[in-house]
Amino acid sequence: EQPRCRHVPLAWSVAVMAARGAQKFCAAFKPPSVQKQANAIGLDSRTMRVQDMDLYKSAPDAAALCKCLDPTGGDWEDLDPPEPYEWLEAMLARTPDQSFRDYVGARPNQPDATRRVIYLQPLCEPQELEQPAFPDGPWPSWTELQAAVQRFYAPLKVRALPPRPMSTLSPQPKSRMNHYGVQYHAGEVLDALRKDLPRDGYCVLAVTMFDLYPREEWNFVYGLANLTA
Repeated sequence: EQPRCRHVPLAWSVAVMAARGAQKFCAAFKPPSVQKQANAIGLDSRTMRVQDMDLYKSAPDAAALCKCLDPTGGDWEDLDPPEPYEWLEAMLARTPDQSFRDYVGARPNQPDATRRVIYLQPLCEPQELEQPAFPDGPWPSWTELQAAVQRFYAPLKVRALPPRPMSTLSPQPKSRMNHYGVQYHAGEVLDALRKDLPRDGYCVLAVTMFDLYPREEWNFVYGLANLTA
């Protein structure tokens, strides 16, 4: 059976949360213990060996997986305490934890024999990517961004689609103005890109320097994904 359209856009925003009297919703953020971190990512907290083997379609390279994920190995650092009005300071109660088992239980789309390519979709004018990398130009290095995605998601292939101005999306996503300029509705950006996934695409990761928001009562969001569309 032909898999359904897979579309997991990732929007990249350079905006920061406006400190205009934001309400604090929760207690201060504290990094989970090493034991909780290990259990959440599918490692036994006592032995640091892979657990939840029933969640894998095929047996993983346990040694390599543990080396990558083991929080006691010194390669992963706890998050710094959030500053006032940062996400984890103001929105912790709206950011529930998710374990590896929770993620698998959500039944996200997965790569298969047909759909094994991650497509990157820059949402910008073509000439923007021809300028020097940030801070001398408006974008980070596209070459480095694509290389980072390729290394992180190997062995899946990563390909870049031609740049598309946000104004060319159809239907046109809603937008609004705030202190940082134009904001686009992230969910409607996803909807506009849904039909354009190539036949061999596992997902499309859309990248933009525009500010984004997910709903009217939110002032911004870093990104939004649809894991099952």
